[in-house]
Amino acid sequence: MINFFTMRDFTHHGGGMIRILGLLSTLEYNCEEYRIFSNSTGAESLSRLNVENVDIYFSKNEKRIFQLCISFLPIFIVNFIFSKKLKELKTFSSQFKLDNETLVCCEYLDLSLGYYMKKNNLIGGYVCDIHGLVPNEFKTKKDRKVYNYIRYQAAKLLDKRVFSFSDGIIYASLAMKTFMENQISKLKKINSTIIPYLVSIDKVDSSVDQVKLQEIKDKYNILTDQELVFFAGSFKELGGVMDLMQAFYKVKLKRPNLILILIGSGEDTEQVKSYIEKNKLLDCVVHIPKVNYSELRTYQELADVIVCPDRYNLYSNMIIHLKYIDSLVSNKIVINGDFEAVKEINTEQHLSINFKPSDFHDLASKIDYCLNNKVQLESKFKNNANYVKRNLVYQSSSYKISSVFKLG
Repeated sequence: MINFFTMRDFTHHGGGMIRILGLLSTLEYNCEEYRIFSNSTGAESLSRLNVENVDIYFSKNEKRIFQLCISFLPIFIVNFIFSKKLKELKTFSSQFKLDNETLVCCEYLDLSLGYYMKKNNLIGGYVCDIHGLVPNEFKTKKDRKVYNYIRYQAAKLLDKRVFSFSDGIIYASLAMKTFMENQISKLKKINSTIIPYLVSIDKVDSSVDQVKLQEIKDKYNILTDQELVFFAGSFKELGGVMDLMQAFYKVKLKRPNLILILIGSGEDTEQVKSYIEKNKLLDCVVHIPKVNYSELRTYQELADVIVCPDRYNLYSNMIIHLKYIDSLVSNKIVINGDFEAVKEINTEQHLSINFKPSDFHDLASKIDYCLNNKVQLESKFKNNANYVKRNLVYQSSSYKISSVFKLG
């Protein structure tokens, strides 16, 4: 039996949730028995899964303080500060007889808790799914530099403690494995495997809801003679949403029928809204804060061009973002940064059009190019979903977790 453990709230869609469900789908495909410990046993997305209730909760502040303590303090002091949580974790371990079990942990808090429980002999061990670089996010933030530098150092120390003490590592790419092993030499001695960011087969097979599509067109007054650029993702600095705004404005000056659909929200939301208002784009930008992941394919059908505008950074150069694969599934024209990880599969731009990350002028020229050559490019990329189905899905015999880590 393979044990997954997470504090994630599965009632809210996001990259972390999709990653966990994707890894679980590899187990189902390979007929590996599993159970997932979660606080969200009632979530619809977990309804068909073997879920056990954890019943332990961390507020946002508790989460930050706990991880900060794990970074800098010895365990006996952390035990004193979080004595109530430790008692709850002891009850959890005892209830499910986990003292000799290994847990697969995916989210940042989950990884810290895996370390904490192993240090207190509540579990036999834990496997870390490393699919993000939290220190890198803090390091690249331009505001509150002293504050974010402290967070960067704390996150580096936390990673070193948690990953070095683990019983196995799942990396999201070979580049990430190489990078992490160079950063933390102890990781070279820990058993590991690589499972990239992928999609589940049901995502590839999803179809457009024509009734819903017409409702969206009517609601947002989207006309057939308009050219539509589309983005769905987090509104954050590294995500490049502000680069997209500037590129869109530049192209809009010579293409009056151009409109932009933005789906998502985040720390740059107010900056995006301010830019729209300042540049009088209210009539040609549609902002939709949130849609269900299951409906994304229908929204993508509106697009002439889908843009993944991520800025250049260490993390994006190492992995293939989920939103890129999601975009390919639509069989639409996709523009994505020419990151090393993407170029490995997008040889000679046979899946998508590249642009130079962090260069909104180049992004603007690529949007204009795609719209000028729409018919030819639509024909070129019309079978992208088939490529994803053959090469980029979790349901593959290549990812047999139990045999790699001797679980179950």
